[in-house]
Amino acid sequence: MKKPKIFIIPVMSKIHKEKILKPFKKIKKIFGKDMEVLSFEKPLSSIDEFSQLKIEDADATVVFVCSGGTSQLVAKIASNKDWFILAYPENNSLPSALSAKEKMVSAKTWKGKLVYTDMLQPPKKIVDAAYASRMLKLVKNTKIGLFGEKNEKLMEKINFVEEYFQVKSTVYPFEKLNSVWEAISYKEAEERLSDKLRGFVVKVSRKDLVEAFRLYLALKNMVKTEKFDYVTMDCFKYLNLKGITPCLAFSLLNDEGFFGICENEVVHAPLMFMLTNLTNQPCWIANTTTIKLKKNSVILAHCTAATKLSDKKKKVIIKNHFEPGLSVSLDVPLMRKNVTLVHLAFKP
Repeated sequence: MKKPKIFIIPVMSKIHKEKILKPFKKIKKIFGKDMEVLSFEKPLSSIDEFSQLKIEDADATVVFVCSGGTSQLVAKIASNKDWFILAYPENNSLPSALSAKEKMVSAKTWKGKLVYTDMLQPPKKIVDAAYASRMLKLVKNTKIGLFGEKNEKLMEKINFVEEYFQVKSTVYPFEKLNSVWEAISYKEAEERLSDKLRGFVVKVSRKDLVEAFRLYLALKNMVKTEKFDYVTMDCFKYLNLKGITPCLAFSLLNDEGFFGICENEVVHAPLMFMLTNLTNQPCWIANTTTIKLKKNSVILAHCTAATKLSDKKKKVIIKNHFEPGLSVSLDVPLMRKNVTLVHLAFKP
């Protein structure tokens, strides 16, 4: 993911003109560690100067209070804006920032956030907000392909992600997926799977493996032709219908930067998208099954983990799905690294 953009609006009083150039330059350098910095060339000292300039589109906008004597100007610039007002220890910056906020609160035009920085590190609140804003822009208008039957519960979830994340969903009957699956021959799938699954330990029948790989090829075709970012299905209904699980397909798609989502869990699609883009690592859906307090550990049950997350010294195992004992799932020996667990409650 590209770094988010931050736009800095520097304001000053004319009597501080010579003193504020150094902190202005420094704050741009500090923010430049984590973000792409946009700014006016020099600090502003009047509303007329501000009105003649254009603010570029950014993921976060910051009014940097370079000096004292600027509270009225800051209040005029930032009224009714969800911008950050940034103060620092020098040149009477903080008193002016506090006064500007007070003016806007009194006028009922305060919608921003006041942040103080020691000028050593970029303020975490601003960096986090910029990344969050960037994520919401990226996830907007992404597309989910769902396979199975429409029902009230599924439509609630679809409406939720569309309302809050502007994620678009299309529901297809299983017949649509089956027609794509049937167009891929058993022989073609068998020829292509050897390279894709090289080095894996296979503990399922050849037929189960090939049929599951055909489903991967079918879903990948749908992703490409329909320009989907995510695919999901009612997994166990499809297992009952075709005798095939989508676990292998979802895992391989997660490896490739798409998103295979278990059990029509549409609500988690935006989370998967944002986490993968933030970390540049695949993510997947798992169930928390066991908490071992004495060992300070948690056990997660998974069947679609991206193989890219595996410990290269160990082997990925392809085995029957642990619940029905049928078809194909994966046992991925994960690398020993920090892990982030995220849950989104649809109806808390």
